[in-house]
Amino acid sequence: REGADAINRFAEVRAAYDVLSNADSRVLYDMHGHKLASSAASIQRSHSSSVQMEVSLAEMYTGATKSMTIKRRVLCKGCRTDDATAAKRKRCKRCGDCPGEIKPVAVQLAPGFVIQQKQEVPSEERCEQAHYTL
Repeated sequence: REGADAINRFAEVRAAYDVLSNADSRVLYDMHGHKLASSAASIQRSHSSSVQMEVSLAEMYTGATKSMTIKRRVLCKGCRTDDATAAKRKRCKRCGDCPGEIKPVAVQLAPGFVIQQKQEVPSEERCEQAHYTL
């Protein structure tokens, strides 16, 4: 019995180490928890993008290397203003491009008569402008 418990515990520790030792997985863990971070490889990707680049015929034959930098916005769900750590605040900023959030708001129509409506409010999420060199 103790041997089986030790094996299970070791597997849990190993899985946690695998997630937390990778910087990208650690960010996913901070934002969404262990389930998403451990299944990061099976996450459905967004649609593909294409970019045109001029390459001469000589460059194609000689195998020249070209590089370019792309920029994309990464939503930092764990970076809300109140509960974010200093490291998250440094990495993520408000961009103004995030869609608004729908939140319930209590509206008093008459004394003792309050209804709840849904209202769109500015997003409290923060984003990171990530630059990648290809």
